[in-house]
Amino acid sequence: MDEVREHWPEHCECGHVFAESERVAVGEPVRWQVEELPQITVTVTEHQCQRVRCPDCGAQTRAELPGSVAQSVFGPRLRAAVATLSVRNRVFPVVMLLSSAKSCSARGSARERWTRSSTVQRER
Repeated sequence: MDEVREHWPEHCECGHVFAESERVAVGEPVRWQVEELPQITVTVTEHQCQRVRCPDCGAQTRAELPGSVAQSVFGPRLRAAVATLSVRNRVFPVVMLLSSAKSCSARGSARERWTRSSTVQRER
């Protein structure tokens, strides 16, 4: 048992309002247990691949993502949770597909901006 919350009657059917000093249990309480999952939160980590200009030739070089960074917008634990819930409950697929499409669209436009800016930098 992680937590116990006691609930006491405020008043009797006859109208008597119980004072705190009158809270004396008579017999066993009626028990109602509620099981709940702990709150799950998603953490978002932004990886920024910085660019620097070479002092020798003037070219710009951008860092690459380390191999340890997931190449998907969803990390391995989130993907495992989605797979589990999808198979058991058929809950997530539509939501995740929409989210993934939105994310891919955003990444695509960012990739296009990166390509355009890289091209402009090389032409200068």
